Amino acid sequence: MQSIVWQGESIFPWVLGTAQLGLNYGVANDFGIPTSEEARSLVGGAWAGGVRFFDTAQAYGVSETVLGRCFQAAGLSCGASVITKLSPEGDPRDAEWIRRSVAASLQCLGVERLWGLMLHRASWLGVWAEGLGNVLTDLRDSGVVRHLGVSVYSVWEARQALEIPDIDILQLPCNAWDQRMLRSGVLDQAARRGVLCFVRSILLQGLLVLPPEQVEKRLPAAAQAARRWNELMAEFSCRPIEAAFRFALSLSLPLVIGVDRPEQIEENLDLLALDALEPDRVDQIHEAMAEVLDETILNPTEWETKS
Repeated sequence: MQSIVWQGESIFPWVLGTAQLGLNYGVANDFGIPTSEEARSLVGGAWAGGVRFFDTAQAYGVSETVLGRCFQAAGLSCGASVITKLSPEGDPRDAEWIRRSVAASLQCLGVERLWGLMLHRASWLGVWAEGLGNVLTDLRDSGVVRHLGVSVYSVWEARQALEIPDIDILQLPCNAWDQRMLRSGVLDQAARRGVLCFVRSILLQGLLVLPPEQVEKRLPAAAQAARRWNELMAEFSCRPIEAAFRFALSLSLPLVIGVDRPEQIEENLDLLALDALEPDRVDQIHEAMAEVLDETILNPTEWETKS
């Protein structure tokens, strides 16, 4: 498992996603929000496995508060690198609100500064030049935040973000089903610009590992894709979860991955030790899956799920 080196900093490939700590998150999540004790076990176990980066957001329920309590209980506050996102419910033109919300995040997390601060909605980029950019760069220049970024859903949003010089980190979706960021050249464009991309949704909220019959029950629109995926995995003699991780590893970027229960930590570490998927396999998956996928499947904000 090779670390990613960026701007002289060595970054462990696994960034712990913590939406699960504050929300009932993920189409495949049958466990709900963990208890305080379970949360400490998840954060502590990930740390023991080498994780030093944690991804959260003001909009993830009580995730920041729970994460901060976990850090405090284990004495990790000084060593943890945290990326959080501004609440999309706020006003991007309100500089004082932004400063107050960042201060509140620091207090909840129990850290002195944020490694990264992201916009949760790329639509806010439209007011970057109307004062938003000034207050964010001020927070960075004063040492409250190290890096500025944005969480994006589409290729268009990613390209829009890459036009802003002060943005040096992105969070974006990319997985074996959803190869748009790879195929469009966005990842290469970001690398040329020195922007670090954090890849989320490598399992598409668990959709890539659910049996087809479960996908049909929870997200009927993806049933055909799930059947095609599992047929392809049978041809490859590969478990779906292994192929999903190996695809993600082929990107050579930090991967934002959440966990619901402690045993997933060791499983993820084992999966992250696998070899990256070969380029011809990546192409085969793309060609086989393209005709059974669309935005209503690839973008979770478009999902119409069934409980």
